[in-house]
Amino acid sequence: LGAFGYGESGNQALSPEKSASTEIGAAITSGPVEVQLSGFANFYQDLINPVMQFTGGSSVTFIWTYANIHRAVFAGTEDSVKVHLTDWLSPYASFTWISAKDQDGNDIAGRLRTKFGFGVEFNPEKQWSLNADGRYVDRYPLPTAELNDFGMPPTAVPYWNLDLKAKYAISEHLRGYATVDNVLNSQIATYQAIPLPGRTFGGGLEAAF
Repeated sequence: LGAFGYGESGNQALSPEKSASTEIGAAITSGPVEVQLSGFANFYQDLINPVMQFTGGSSVTFIWTYANIHRAVFAGTEDSVKVHLTDWLSPYASFTWISAKDQDGNDIAGRLRTKFGFGVEFNPEKQWSLNADGRYVDRYPLPTAELNDFGMPPTAVPYWNLDLKAKYAISEHLRGYATVDNVLNSQIATYQAIPLPGRTFGGGLEAAF
């Protein structure tokens, strides 16, 4: 179990989650520069949220289950900018920040707090392209120090990551591609401590008719 997370259990006492979402934004284009700005506030009643539960017994065992948070508010901003430097080179960047609070004003552990994205689109010729996409991801911390002491895999922690993808148009209807995901070979885990793959290579063909 330790290699694949903590295990999971349902909760028959859960109430259905209800929410209302609001958002305001703007898209601005000035010459080669594209800017998108948005702010949002999402209001939840009985938010369903994963929580850790100690099962006790002869050995120390933890599982994930789900519980309701009576009221919660997720408010923040999501913004991006892209610059078309030339016909074949376009760098871009994005930023997301979220305040995730429960009814008592406490941070909701494990939820996304900050995400910074960056990358470049490189298209020197019509037949092929190269995209580099990087990101920094940070979540509200989870109280898991005691879990790691028992050799469990780490839960989601802040990380940097970088993906690469190249495409080549073989013909009008056929395109080949190659990818390298997690170029930095970062240690990444889901919210529930399930490890995600390290550096991974891929490739294939795409056909369209």
